Amino acid sequence: MTISLRPRMIWGPDDQSILPAVMSMIEKGQFAWIGNGEYQTSTTHIDNLVYGVELALTKGRGGESYFITDEEISPMKKFLSEYISTQGMQMPNKSVPKFIARGFAQLVEFTWRTFRIKRRPPLVRFSTDIMSAHCTIRTDKAKRDLGYQALVSVKDGLEKMPRLK
Repeated sequence: MTISLRPRMIWGPDDQSILPAVMSMIEKGQFAWIGNGEYQTSTTHIDNLVYGVELALTKGRGGESYFITDEEISPMKKFLSEYISTQGMQMPNKSVPKFIARGFAQLVEFTWRTFRIKRRPPLVRFSTDIMSAHCTIRTDKAKRDLGYQALVSVKDGLEKMPRLK
């Protein structure tokens, strides 16, 4: 039996992807919002994802996909600013237009591919695409089929965030 769970932007304690990457960009002076960070997003606290996995294993139907989120929508700027503040840092206010960020990411990827540069590129299309488009997810199917309901609100999750080491 195969069941697919589809969380959006997983976050929480021991985050090894979003938080460290954003913190590093801030420290290096490389972070800028795309379109002022106005794009709406859904997020998924790790505890909500684990709960979704438990429900899928006990109540899910084979061959089905379920979206799992915190069931809240906020602008990317609001969420990331609050998330990064849990680490005693502030997000910069710099912003670039969407078309410039996406075009530059395309150019960077082309350059790295053409010249077979081994080190990590400073910007990639995947990152700019995520930061420059609305992406809100509905959990109706997970609620209906699994009885899913977010256990941790964004506010509560942020309040309980430990500092990364």
